[in-house]
Amino acid sequence: MTGQIGYQTTTGFYGSDLSATLFGRPVSVDIGPHLTNRTDTVLAATFQFEAAVADISTWRPISVAIPAEGVAPVTVTVTVADAVAVDIRSDLEGVAIDLPLPWGKAVESRAPLHVRWSNRASPVWRAFWFGRLSAVADFSLLDAAAATIDVTPRTRPADNPLALPDSGLLLTGFLPSLDISEWSSLDLSSTTPSLGQSMPVSVHALRVGQLRWRGEELGELLLGATVEGDRVDAQFSLPWLRAAFQQQILLPQGSAEAPLDGSLTRQLSIDALDLDGLPDMADQWADAVPPTSDEVSPQWAPLVVKVNEIYRTHNSLGDIAFVVDYDQSVGWEFRDITGDFLGVEWLPSTRIGWRIAPEGQQTSLSLAAELSDISESLALIGVAPLVETRGGNLKADWRWQGGPADFSAASITGVMDLQMASGSFTSANAEAEGALRLLSLLNLSGLLRRANINQLFDPGVTFDQAKGRFEFSEGLLTIPAFSIEGSGGYFSFSSDIDLISETVDGELVVTLPLVENIPWVAALAGGLPIAAGTYLVSKVFEEQVNRLSSGVYSVSGDLESPEVIFERVFDASSRANDAQD
Repeated sequence: MTGQIGYQTTTGFYGSDLSATLFGRPVSVDIGPHLTNRTDTVLAATFQFEAAVADISTWRPISVAIPAEGVAPVTVTVTVADAVAVDIRSDLEGVAIDLPLPWGKAVESRAPLHVRWSNRASPVWRAFWFGRLSAVADFSLLDAAAATIDVTPRTRPADNPLALPDSGLLLTGFLPSLDISEWSSLDLSSTTPSLGQSMPVSVHALRVGQLRWRGEELGELLLGATVEGDRVDAQFSLPWLRAAFQQQILLPQGSAEAPLDGSLTRQLSIDALDLDGLPDMADQWADAVPPTSDEVSPQWAPLVVKVNEIYRTHNSLGDIAFVVDYDQSVGWEFRDITGDFLGVEWLPSTRIGWRIAPEGQQTSLSLAAELSDISESLALIGVAPLVETRGGNLKADWRWQGGPADFSAASITGVMDLQMASGSFTSANAEAEGALRLLSLLNLSGLLRRANINQLFDPGVTFDQAKGRFEFSEGLLTIPAFSIEGSGGYFSFSSDIDLISETVDGELVVTLPLVENIPWVAALAGGLPIAAGTYLVSKVFEEQVNRLSSGVYSVSGDLESPEVIFERVFDASSRANDAQD
């Protein structure tokens, strides 16, 4: 700054022929008593200039990236009387702010900003950004800076001034609406962690009237959180979700220092989740690609997820827990999956792997579960029951090209072993689709009806045990033997199923329980001694008796409505067994 500055004891400082530059740009300077109405003013000065956003980091480097660029006119007024006051105003016209609404703006639009400071009460800065936020900050102690930001959009400052926290940054207020997808598209990864590292951040009763995700309304959000260093505690709720997130470093026992020796733990605890409120993620899954090893942060730590209650249309579906982890060899892992979900007891060996291979994405699934009543599980997902059981177990080891969302029965390779104990098949479900259509095919109620022998059995075709293996090979399903044993007879179904054309070529072997019935028939004809002898003979020659009481049916055609044709009698073997022999 150059020019002449004078001082009079009655009017204070004055200036003439003043000129100045700031970051290479000209500054209009005016100093004199004509700028104030107060008689006790020692100094009144006004500075008018154009300031660039880039100048802020040049003047005082900060660790937070500023999502703005451009140059805007600024007016600064300084008054020195019994107190010192600084008043800064700018419409920010000429500055573009790359943030979602209501904070973002185009270069040519106006967004009045007013910042003021006075040492009368306390050395705090107060800011009011029209229609966007209000703030108060104290930077007098750099190692204990404190600030409060109220994101409630207002047209004038609130009547009650904001209060400062003891230390760090406090966020609060009310937003009418917020679209998460607009924020996820911004590259703020280098900004957010630095805030928690440089100063503690807390969020108190932050409300969003309508939270959105890609245009879908998720409801009202209530958020509270504290972030300090590597420690994070957050609580959030929506009409369909109540959850908490925790992250911290656990030190070895007996160690009070050396955080590098500790392990970072993260946990997401969901108290209640209503699936009807979840946003549609189909589009996001379709384009999702797992991060490579170079893209995963070295500070990545396993995320433990626990969901205590899962609902859909007010029906409880159970609970589930799992760990999200990353391994260089297998990529992303969803492992240690446990819980009682959809009426199924998931065992810890269940896991999902997702990685990028030279030939593209690959997903693997290892599944282990204990079954209770399958009909209840089907009912929970809105499918008419195909089978009722008292128990069972399921094991599967599958893999397929693509991501988890690319799963389909026609794309997987691997095996599945299914065992069901004590149950019955119900009426065939014509609406079954996909994998459920395969279960519908194994529904003996439908097959026996097509074979015209349903009248020999009780409705529902009860069984004591049903088990079999399913071998998948990218569009082809081979069933070596799916066997059912019950009071109504013995059944074995083997087949090759083309999952792409949805056609079936198999055999159904039906064995009637003559071993148990012959003694009673003989008793009626010749008395108890003959019945006892016949029973012993039938037990000794059980295999031959079974052969005499068996019939074989071919099952072929469209998977939705296969054709069942009687082929031969007195034969308990199938083509699959003959080929194996």
